[in-house]
Amino acid sequence: MRGLLKALRPRPEASPRPAPGAAYEMAAMQGREADQRLCGLPASLLPDWQETLLATFRRALERYRGFRHHLESCVRCGACAAACPYYQGTADPLNMPAARAGLAREVYRRFLAPGGPRRPAAELPWSLIQKWWVYFHQCSLCRRCALYCPLGLDTSEITFACREIMAEIGLCGQAGSGGAAEVYRTGNREGVMHASWVQRHLRLEQELERETGQPIPCPVDEYGADVLFLPPAGDMVRHRATYKAYAKLFYAAGIKWTVSTYVSDAANPGAWLNYRNMRLAHFRLLEAARELRPKMVVWGESGMGWRVAARFAASLKPSWSGEDYLERKAPLNIIEWAHHLYQRGAFQGRFRPEANTGRVVTYHDPCQVARSCGMISQPRQLLNAVCIWREMPAHTVGLNTLCCGGGGGLSLANPELALAGFLPRAQALDHVRRAHACNWVATACDGCRDALTRGVRHFGLGMSVGSVAELLGNALYPAALGNKAEEACEAG
Repeated sequence: MRGLLKALRPRPEASPRPAPGAAYEMAAMQGREADQRLCGLPASLLPDWQETLLATFRRALERYRGFRHHLESCVRCGACAAACPYYQGTADPLNMPAARAGLAREVYRRFLAPGGPRRPAAELPWSLIQKWWVYFHQCSLCRRCALYCPLGLDTSEITFACREIMAEIGLCGQAGSGGAAEVYRTGNREGVMHASWVQRHLRLEQELERETGQPIPCPVDEYGADVLFLPPAGDMVRHRATYKAYAKLFYAAGIKWTVSTYVSDAANPGAWLNYRNMRLAHFRLLEAARELRPKMVVWGESGMGWRVAARFAASLKPSWSGEDYLERKAPLNIIEWAHHLYQRGAFQGRFRPEANTGRVVTYHDPCQVARSCGMISQPRQLLNAVCIWREMPAHTVGLNTLCCGGGGGLSLANPELALAGFLPRAQALDHVRRAHACNWVATACDGCRDALTRGVRHFGLGMSVGSVAELLGNALYPAALGNKAEEACEAG
């Protein structure tokens, strides 16, 4: 362990690894008052916060069956400690999932448990809620603890419930309230206005034609398309190669697609805040679909946004089943969609793996995509078709995947902590870099790409970061070969 830490020593100008016990100083940023009002939450801490917190806690116990079960069943065996990247990265005892859950259990047992003392709300200490604020915003909801718990307890459910409880008294993380409010204002977390969204797509069309020699369209608000596509808005702003790859995939498959200016982001920041805002952000999608009437809805490479769509869509009323214009009444991930077409031969003879020559790739499984939604084999089979790639150690991938450090809004709310949570993944990347000369990390989540980019730079790993879609798009239309890409590939 000491040798790996020495090998992964941060650059001199980078922040040092947090010392044991330092996590308490890493508090998340409080949301803005205007954002919290727009999300239907108190703008600041309520005067009667103690009574409101206990009332909201009681409702959460009734609404979320797993919440009460997890609070009552944990035996504090410590098996979750080795699984949590934030405990491994900070060495703070309260960052052990069982200890973090214990902060909620303390309120439950003292004030709400059946047969308990039922103390008056006035005795609820503010110091305990301060710890709630710090430590429930130091969990990325990655759910790795549930995989290692001998009882299968998922402390991410406790984190979600406690964030919701805090939001009801006016304690909202900026990542959740700010992101959700921006979605309500502009349709995406990045704040890209409608007119700018259209202009950016026009410029993308011009860039794609210059790079590939093909008239690849990037439609906006088109009625009756085969696919309504939800791109991660961050790809338009920071990962343009990935956004172009989406357009290349649809064009190569002959699929008529469009994006919406009303909901232009695959992410769902409401999931970092509370159930109500998660539902409202998701409902915007159905409103956009009813306006544009596509045959199916496809998600871009987004982690939490995809988990909400894949695992909660059926319970977020209104459901998709009543949308008669949809031929597929369930969401579909872009990687699942591309894998399905690939297996059917839609891209047969089209992929040019030589376009990715020089990239020795490893794949990072996003927690929400792999562990929570089971999408593990599809990206790997696509990578086999377009590049040389190598697997990281088995205990760090697939269902066992390690968090990128930035999930649950932590990349935005607490960048220093995100780097601490990235440490276990950095160790796995360092191993595959040394063993297989990997110089490129692919993933299927926009949040993971941002966190991985910061992490590999911070720890000096010297690796590039990109998406699975980017590798696919590059192999379909090799930009490096210019306007004569097809002729050059065929001649080769």
